[in-house]
Formats: sequence, C-alpha cells, structure tokens
Amino acid sequence: MARGIDLGDAVPTRAEEQAHPVLPAAFTSKSRDSTREVALKPFDERLFQLKLQPINQRMHAEAGKCWPRARAEVKRLGNHARLLPAFVEYELEVLRKYLEEVDRLRREVWLLDGNAVTPEFIRTILAFHAFTIIAARKGAIQHELNRHATRTGEHQRGGHILAHQMNRLQGEVANRYEVGQGNARLFSRLRSHRRDSLAHRWQYFSWFGLLTVNKSGQLSGWDNQSKRVLGTIGSTLNEIEGVLIAATEPPFNKQGAKFRGIPRYRQMPHIDAEHISLSQLREILTGIDRKIDKLRNR
Repeated sequence: MARGIDLGDAVPTRAEEQAHPVLPAAFTSKSRDSTREVALKPFDERLFQLKLQPINQRMHAEAGKCWPRARAEVKRLGNHARLLPAFVEYELEVLRKYLEEVDRLRREVWLLDGNAVTPEFIRTILAFHAFTIIAARKGAIQHELNRHATRTGEHQRGGHILAHQMNRLQGEVANRYEVGQGNARLFSRLRSHRRDSLAHRWQYFSWFGLLTVNKSGQLSGWDNQSKRVLGTIGSTLNEIEGVLIAATEPPFNKQGAKFRGIPRYRQMPHIDAEHISLSQLREILTGIDRKIDKLRNR
C-alpha cells in the first residue's frame, strides 16, 4: 500500500485488542481457547511477509494513481466537486483489493503449516490484522487530504467523505468475518460462548433454519452448496420479523411470531436420562472439553 503499512509480526494480546481503534467489540472478547490455540500454533509471519512483498509493490503502484485518476474524472465530468469523493473512492478500491489479497495470503500460509481455519484464527489473526490495515490506511488517506486542504483551503469535506466511507468499509469487513466464524459447528460456537463475554448472559438458546427437515431427520439439501431458498420480499420480511419477535420476546407483543407452515422443535429430556445436578453436568461438560482439547492438540 502507498506510504507503507507495518503489519507487525506478533499475535495481538487481549489488551491490544481492547485498545484497537476500529476493531468491533465482537472480535475483542477472545475465549481462553483461542489464546491457547494461537500460542501453540504461532502464525508464520516471516513467510507471510516474504510472500506479501510483490503484493505490496503492486498496491503501492495502484495507490499512487489515485490522485491522477481523480483529477482525470474531474476533467472528464467538468465537476471539481467530484475531486475529493473520487480520490477517496479510488483509495478504498485499492484498499479493498489489498484486504482480499492479505486475507487470501494469510489463509494460505496458515494452511501450509498444517492448521485448520477455525473461528479463533479468523478472529485473532484475520479480523485483527484486517482492521489494523484499515486503521493505518485511514490515517494515510487523511494525511493526503490534509495536504490537499493546506493547498486549497478545503478543510472539512474530504474528512467527512473519508469517515463515511471508512465506516461503511469497516461494517462490510466486520460482517464478513462474523459470517466466516459461522463455519464452526453449532457446538463449537456455543462452547466458546460459555467462556467469553456472553458466558453469564444466557441459559437457553434457539436456532432458526431455512431448510426443511426430511422424514429421515436430515436437513433438506444440507450437503448441497447450490441449494437456494426462494421467497418474495414480503415473505422474507415476515420471516425476519418472526425471528426477531421469537428471539427478543418483546413484553407488549402478546401475539407472538407468525410462522406459517413451519414446525417448531423443542428439546426434551430423554425418557431414560437420569436426573443430574447442575454441578454434575458442569463436571461432565468440563471433561468433554478436556477430551476435545486433547484431540485438537494431537
């Protein structure tokens, strides 16, 4: 990237994550598992930086063309007001490409070392460094805008445009990595929520699915990545409203969610299950956690 980006060579600590200027809160509450996993399998930053060099050179060249491209657009349109918006848009176009390249390369280096792409890796490595790059580029672009303002007297407009566009980009990146963490199995995600910032905020959970359940008990099309769920805008909004009502249980909504033709499943104790206390259940879960840790660390 133009004007340089120092990606660093250390895995972020919890304190660093909490102080991160743009990292969303969803990515700052690491579980103890993620800290332990990263500590046991450090990221090969040296190999990554070596592979990153040609990408940096290409992105430096592209970023250096942002002002000329913006001025060419102004000349073509005959509208000087487009100069700063165009410059910011071209800078973010380069930044988006760079973020994609960095994400692809970090995954490649991680997999080459024989590791799996886990939610902890996404949160601790991919998301953290993506937002670090965004923060660095925001400062560099703001510096360019300040230099332009010193020469022309346009002191506010460029900063407002940059702030708006950067907030939008951060939202896109946060959503991407939140969805990426969804690749984990449901048990893994619930397990992590027993130890992170949500540990004392829930006792039960509900899940909502878009695939029907076959007579065999399998989800329809669960192994078909091309499976598509069809519906109108109206039906989609009804579904979203129903999920929100069911999840939040607003006190003044006595009617409840309206799901037409959708079965509801309740988790019931098995008829042969023995009564166990909460402390016994906690001991059982702790034992399962230890066995899973041993399997993962083999």
